[in-house]
Amino acid sequence: MTGYAGTRGAGRLGQRKGAGGSRGRAGFSLLEVLVALAILAIALPILLRTVGRSLSLAAEARFLATAAPLAQERLRERPLPGRPLAEGEEG
Repeated sequence: MTGYAGTRGAGRLGQRKGAGGSRGRAGFSLLEVLVALAILAIALPILLRTVGRSLSLAAEARFLATAAPLAQERLRERPLPGRPLAEGEEG
């Protein structure tokens, strides 16, 4: 084996050497999966609470956007007591 003296025993590029030897198995370790699950367990309830709050605020905004014009319309239909009628208004 002339010319290959320095490369004997070297693994291929892109392979992980670990407990599996030089097979280079791709994938996640149990620790990596557990850390990812822990992050999800912390982040998911926070995210769901934020989405729920956002939906309730959107419903409240929709209610207020509808209530204000309706109230103005009612005030135009029925004058307040003690307020003089404007020209053209009937009492």
